[in-house]
Amino acid sequence: MRNPFQRKRAKGKTPEPKPGRGDGKRVEPAQQFAEIWGEATVAARHLRIGTAALAALCLVLAAGWCTSAGRTLKPIVIRVDEIGRAEAVRYEAVEANPTATDPTVQYFLHSFLADHYSRNPATVQERWTRSLTFLSPDAAYQIIERTTPEIALVSRSAVTELSQVENILLRIEPGPEPPYRASADYEIAHYARGEERGREQWTAHLMFTFAPVSQELIATNPLGLFVVSLETARALDLRETR
Repeated sequence: MRNPFQRKRAKGKTPEPKPGRGDGKRVEPAQQFAEIWGEATVAARHLRIGTAALAALCLVLAAGWCTSAGRTLKPIVIRVDEIGRAEAVRYEAVEANPTATDPTVQYFLHSFLADHYSRNPATVQERWTRSLTFLSPDAAYQIIERTTPEIALVSRSAVTELSQVENILLRIEPGPEPPYRASADYEIAHYARGEERGREQWTAHLMFTFAPVSQELIATNPLGLFVVSLETARALDLRETR
């Protein structure tokens, strides 16, 4: 008699034996350690290669930065000839042998006087500061101590009133050696709300020389032109309206 609890076997199929504790492939501990050690070694080698490449890149970038930082900035220099034409010249040509009678010197002295004595509240701080780059340290110290309160007062005043340097007539006296001398006649015109309120005649006497210029000043004073003495005197009022 068939046992009702006996499972039916499928035809043609033989049940596979279950693997026992001792069956199957066994991995030795030494082999596992070797595999882990090999993976760690490869990862460490890749890390060393990446670190060396990064260090080499940093060295190249640092060398390039030091090279570029050590170079002297050489801006475009505009030379003005005797009839007022402007042309770009090589910086080395200007740096090598500046002379007192060069028209470029006259141009920079002209700009110095205009920047130094014009009083426009909107631009006085920038222009006056730029004019200081053409003064020797001793002359700049005296002028800064004397003029700084006036510049601060003008910069806070209304923009409707301003004074502007106009009609500069500059004369450079040729001399055999520095310091060189120059004189200038100029007018200071006073404006209020766009209308001229008065005009004064002034005379300036300058003594200047040439000296090596630092990289901080080369953009504004490429010639190394420095005024060592500056004296001004008011001549008369040309026109004044009340």
